[in-house]
Amino acid sequence: TIIPAITKSYTSAKLEELQEQISKIFQVLLFFTIPAAFGLASIAYDAFRMVYVNPEIALGGSQYLISFAPSAILSAIFTVSAAILQGIDYQRKTMIAFSAGILVKVLVNTPLLHIFGGHGAVLGTILGYLVSNVIMLYCIVKFAKFKIGETAKTVFLITIYSAAMSAVVIALKAILKWLIPGQSYME
Repeated sequence: TIIPAITKSYTSAKLEELQEQISKIFQVLLFFTIPAAFGLASIAYDAFRMVYVNPEIALGGSQYLISFAPSAILSAIFTVSAAILQGIDYQRKTMIAFSAGILVKVLVNTPLLHIFGGHGAVLGTILGYLVSNVIMLYCIVKFAKFKIGETAKTVFLITIYSAAMSAVVIALKAILKWLIPGQSYME
């Protein structure tokens, strides 16, 4: 449903309507995605500990989940940006951005794996998404005349509130662990 609405606004040369649609799409997307990524990172160990009884396995797996959480945000931005570019008839730019991101991932993945171990693959994925997203967002700003400032302010506030939520969750977990000592999970 995103593509037809954007295409209609773009072909009708209703730039204000198009900019408002793009802004709302990003704001709604990130309103859900950013808190989800922060929340997932906050409870990563607990989620793994419920599945894996062995605390070492849970700790190791949760570290990867924490480092991979930001890629969920970047993946969502990638998907929506690609749809927007398709809606304004610049799908070729999406392919260029996608190719650039894949190229970065391929080039940096092996060196990062050697330097950071498994976290290097995560970092390579994040760098690939970043390159693709920057290219696509640049194209959206350029070709759709999208004013990114207001959306950036909203996203900044969402990020601040999500970080605060995450801090509260981590603090509550620590307080509960202190108030209710003993085994946190069944062995």
